[in-house]
Amino acid sequence: MNFLDRRGFSVWLAGVAVIGFLLMHTYGTVAPYRDSGDLAASAYSLGVAHPPGYALYTLTGKIVVTMFPAGNPAYRANLLSVFCTAGVIALFLSVFAGMFRFSSMLFALLVWLFSSSVWRLSMLSEMYTLNALFCAVIMAVALRDIASRGEISENGLRLCSFVIGFGSVNHPTLVFLAPGLAILRWMQGPRGAVQLVRSVVGYLLFGLLGFSLILYYPVRSFQQPLIDWGNPENLRNLWRLITRADYGGLKLHPEESQFVWTAQGVSEQMGLFLRAEISELKIWGAILSV
Repeated sequence: MNFLDRRGFSVWLAGVAVIGFLLMHTYGTVAPYRDSGDLAASAYSLGVAHPPGYALYTLTGKIVVTMFPAGNPAYRANLLSVFCTAGVIALFLSVFAGMFRFSSMLFALLVWLFSSSVWRLSMLSEMYTLNALFCAVIMAVALRDIASRGEISENGLRLCSFVIGFGSVNHPTLVFLAPGLAILRWMQGPRGAVQLVRSVVGYLLFGLLGFSLILYYPVRSFQQPLIDWGNPENLRNLWRLITRADYGGLKLHPEESQFVWTAQGVSEQMGLFLRAEISELKIWGAILSV
């Protein structure tokens, strides 16, 4: 996209407008929301935040806090969420400008922006909007390839694998995009066994390369930062940190996890999802998603 033409200017204008609008509502200090104080303090001091650690958010937040000298550190940490939300909207408008009508894309993104969770999380120090930005990058890479080539390319899959591994150090739920990419690749047709194994190994290596950012935890913990959850200076503590063995409701550690699948549990979760979708997107957004 040429950002000097009319469509490119519209993308810039939308991004700037979102930033300006969110800045009018952003918390001026630590937000009274869950772990905002811990994440802002971890970003400011380059610490190890609560499990699973959120190393990528901490490092990115440190960059934002350092680059913008105005305001207190907690306010500057809140700005990261503002920029990530604006980045999602600008990215989708620019990448998909040739695929969909601009007004349709803008309407869909505004429905997303003004959903209660996105709106609330875009003005405080939490890792969710950075996670949304990584989701947007993966979707943009995959769908741009499909629009131009009719299928997702090998380089596109490698890039998506790296982003999933890298972004998972911000929030582990990003791995749930991997099955979708696998289905996309499977739908493109069969391939030889040797080529398949080589490709899968390549995807895993790119993912592990991105995930290697977890080395931040022991390296920084050895320096005794102000915030050092779990003291991940050895493999046992590192494993307990990234699997949330000692923190939170969702625990991925084998000693703590209890996954039980029942018909009643699945139906209850589906009902919860549908109610949340209507609550977040409102009735018009829910209808559009269907």
